[in-house]
Amino acid sequence: MAAPRRGRHARPATDAADEWRPMMEDEPADQQQASRSASQSVQSVQLQPVQSAQPQPQFAAPAVARPPEPPHPASIRRQEQNAAQSGDNPRNTSRRRPRARRPQPSSVPNGRLNLWGCIRGEFVKLFALASTYWLMGITLVLLPAGAAMNAWAVHWTASIDPQTGKTLATPNPVDVADLWISVGGFVSTVAIVTGIFGVLAITAEYSTKSIQATLTANPKRMTMIVAKLIAVSLIVFLVSLAGLLISWAVVAIMSNDWSITQLSGREWRLPWITLFGGAASLTLMALLAFGVGAICRSTPGAVFAYIAILTILPSILSIVSIVAKEFGWVGTIASVMPSGSIGRFLQMNVSSALTSSVSYDYFVPNWWQSLLVLVGWTVVSVALGSFVIKRADVK
Repeated sequence: MAAPRRGRHARPATDAADEWRPMMEDEPADQQQASRSASQSVQSVQLQPVQSAQPQPQFAAPAVARPPEPPHPASIRRQEQNAAQSGDNPRNTSRRRPRARRPQPSSVPNGRLNLWGCIRGEFVKLFALASTYWLMGITLVLLPAGAAMNAWAVHWTASIDPQTGKTLATPNPVDVADLWISVGGFVSTVAIVTGIFGVLAITAEYSTKSIQATLTANPKRMTMIVAKLIAVSLIVFLVSLAGLLISWAVVAIMSNDWSITQLSGREWRLPWITLFGGAASLTLMALLAFGVGAICRSTPGAVFAYIAILTILPSILSIVSIVAKEFGWVGTIASVMPSGSIGRFLQMNVSSALTSSVSYDYFVPNWWQSLLVLVGWTVVSVALGSFVIKRADVK
């Protein structure tokens, strides 16, 4: 059926039954009754609402949002403490900007290099070398071993008759001066070991190129040299003194049941010279080798030069002085070499079975002059090595 028109000229809507009424007036009564019932059924069908096959959407009531729980007071205090430490206060962020974080203070006092810090650094570097433990361990072993052999030789000499060469039933008393000389008898030999340690203290940095990092951290070269000298001196002196004390204990145990004489006259200084003078002599030799290593800046070359000064050159000069009598001054040069000076300083010009008083026709320094000779050798070597390190470029 056509939809009714809307507007001003639209016809009024009429019922469907009224439109069919004129047509039904001409029909018989039974037909009119059937038409009337059909129109009523049509009206009932049109008036019923159309039910959709799809279910109508059901809108649920909106969920009510729960208010947030207030933060715990402990967490608020913790946040405020963290903000106070970092310089940001959450309560004042809208009023002022947060302050910049302050830099942490330097571990070096006043942010500057000092001698004590350099010395500590040198100790760390020296103890990081495996050669340090090997060389110091050899020092602790050789000193007591040499003392024991010398003491046994002294006791054997006292039990032999010098005229017949036979063993005496009752050995002669052992001179106590010989026992103290035996305690420091291997100091000249161990000087080679401590000298190698002094060489490696400086040449190891040049061979591994770590000298560049050292001078970058400490541009003051003289401060670096002084720190190295102090570190080397302390290590060698303490280890050598410990080795000599062990040597003294070994000799004392070996000579417990021997017949021993007493110290007389000026020999009372012999124990102090042997223990502390021997440790000082080894320390001076280590510093002398340090200067040689600073001059050469090569481990093989510096070790060879040091051994040549300590053993090879004195032997050659002694042979020349004996063969060529007219070159007596060569013997004086041989007597002022480091190895001979160490022996005369530790023996203190004591006449005993181990030392023979021989007269020379050339000048030979006595025990305290020999100490000055050792100091002179060390000063010259360290001065030349410091000059080379200060002036030469790092390679």
